[in-house]
Amino acid sequence: MISEECGWLLRVGLIVVDESLPNPLIHDVPAKLGIVPARSWNRGDLVSTRGDRRWKISGFRHDFYHGYDGDAKAEVERAVAWLSAAGAASILEPYDAHIAITIKLYGEKTYPTPELYFLNETVTLVSDLGLSIDIDLYVWSGKPVLRN
Repeated sequence: MISEECGWLLRVGLIVVDESLPNPLIHDVPAKLGIVPARSWNRGDLVSTRGDRRWKISGFRHDFYHGYDGDAKAEVERAVAWLSAAGAASILEPYDAHIAITIKLYGEKTYPTPELYFLNETVTLVSDLGLSIDIDLYVWSGKPVLRN
């Protein structure tokens, strides 16, 4: 089932924010993991061009998956397995960083909310990698407008 048919869009990603001040060191992490960030920022950069809020910490976001095929759990498990195979635990361990698998579901309220659950093995692996899981659910009464 594609996202247009079910009324939902799923984004599964990785977000890493460096809590060390004043010199963040995490901007070399994407190359070590072999990924290209969808977005990166430094402390003091504008959060959005639509306001004057500024980032208080440096970081980056990488999107593993952007779509929806009816199985959010499988996409999260795929991202966690990839991070494990890439050696993310040893790459990320030396940094003073908050690292999370991000799950964002965007949808129309007229469609049923997708199920989202995790196997014990997935939660254990997330913990072993030193990650947290961040889940956001956004519901609109019309088609959502998404930004990067």
